[in-house]
Order: sequence, then structure tokens, then C-alpha cells
Amino acid sequence: MINIDHINEYVILAETLNYSKAAEKAFITQSALSRHIVSIEKSLGVELFDRTTRVVALTEAGEKTYEAFLDIQARLQELEEALDLLQSEKQECLRICCPNYWMGDYLEPILLSPQLSKSRCKFILEAHQPIDSLARVAQKTSDFFFGLGMPTHLAREIKMEHVTDEPACVLVTKDDPRSKCEYLTLAELEHDTLVLIEEGNGGYDAMNQAIIGLFESRGVHIKETKYANQVETLGTALLACRGVSVMPAALRHMKRDYLACVPLNDEFRFPLCFYYRRDFHNLAIPLLLDAARDYTHAREQEYIQQ
Repeated sequence: MINIDHINEYVILAETLNYSKAAEKAFITQSALSRHIVSIEKSLGVELFDRTTRVVALTEAGEKTYEAFLDIQARLQELEEALDLLQSEKQECLRICCPNYWMGDYLEPILLSPQLSKSRCKFILEAHQPIDSLARVAQKTSDFFFGLGMPTHLAREIKMEHVTDEPACVLVTKDDPRSKCEYLTLAELEHDTLVLIEEGNGGYDAMNQAIIGLFESRGVHIKETKYANQVETLGTALLACRGVSVMPAALRHMKRDYLACVPLNDEFRFPLCFYYRRDFHNLAIPLLLDAARDYTHAREQEYIQQ
């Protein structure tokens, strides 16, 4: 059987009629090219080049072989294009779940990045709260979970990959004078009622501990701690007690006419991570993580410049 690389080399030599130029174009030595041409001649049982003169010339059999090899090259090109199309039509669908307030700031632009738009994977976004999202990944009904890197409980079979860090914000009611501030410091929250998300609900225990630890490390005392039973009722809990809440900045997307989201002027950040099963092996994983880190790095640089 004739080697396809030798066929390509033969076509180059037939078109240049110069061993030196053909070898250079084929990125091989001239002696290797000569051996490959002889190998083709032995396979076909005919001489393809006239060796009676100093000028390289095709024999009649060489001309017919050249035309046949061109046809082979064209058919191989058509086959490669057909296989690429077939593969693209069989895109693998990967499911990513996360709370809806992360989608606009992170997941949607990440999935629109050039790295992922060229991949053959199709990503499907699903909105679920953290504890449900982790359960779906563990049960293999979702492939990835994107959310806070502060899991209260993390099963051994789940891997957590850090992507970026989210600035904190202060949620206050709009009738609070501080709602008009450009930013707030923790010192300005001294002796306020701090509203967190109910412990044990949605796996927020670790996040609550981190927020309380933040106040303690800065020497800021809170009046009391109250709890909303879930993220969606955080606004009504704040309205009821006229307290404050320190949350990831993405919660500004919770549209509530009576709430204001004011940036917290502090180095504290909420880690954001992708979660997936350790036994889930897919070429899309490094692509997704690289795209996420590239996007979040560019986003952070733009935020610094502003």
C-alpha cells in the first residue's frame, strides 16, 4: 500500500520537476524523497520519471499517476470535511448549573468566549441553588456547578476548581441614608443588625461563618444576627428589620425596588469555583476553566482601570 505522505511528495515533485525544491517543500531530505519515489514505482510496477536525461520529466505513466494522485488528494479532503461536519452535528451537550445571579456576570460571557465557541461542545445552562446544584453534579444529572467556593459539605467525589474572586457588597433598604453612598466600609456597619441566609439552607453555613469572621477580624461589632430562609427572601428580611447584609456583588441582580447594593470597600472577596465529579473526564474541562480564568482576569483588569 502506498503511503499517503509519499503520494503528497510525488505530487509536489511532479509539479516542480525539481528534487531539491520538492524536498524543501515537503520538509524532507532529497535522498528521502528519492527513496519514496522509488518505493511508489516499485508498488505500481512502472517508471514514473524519465531518468535518461538530466532534466526531470514525467513518463506517460507518471502523468496518469499524477492525475490519479490529485484525485486521491481531493477525495481525502472531501472525506475530512465530511467527518468534521458529522462530528459537529454530534456535539456533546454539557450541563452547567448555578444560581441565576451568576449567569449574566460570569457564565454567559464565559461560554461566548472564542476558546469555547470553537469547541465541539454545547453547553446548557440551568438555574439551581447551591445545595441542589452540588446534588445534581453528584448524581450526574449535571456536569458542572458554578458558585461560591465555600461549600459547607463537599463530597469526596466532587472536585472544586478556583476560578476568580467576587467583590463584596452591602445590601441595605433604599430608605437608609447609606444607600446613596458610592461605597461603604465595615466601620459604617457598626452596631447594625446583620442579615444572613439561614444556616443549613442551601449550604450557606461556611459563607455565614466567613462573613461573621470578617466583622470580627476588622473589630466591628454587630447588634444582632438575623436570618432569611433563602436568597430570594433576603430583601424582605432586610425590610423587616432595617438591617444590612454583606453578600457577593452579583446579588445586585436581585431586582428589588426597595433595595440598594453598595460596594464594600474592603479586601475581602468571595471565591468562585467550578465543581465537577473527579471521575468525569472530558476534554472540555480544561477549555472551560481556561476560558473562565481568561475572562475573569480581563474583567478584573477592566474593573481596576475604572
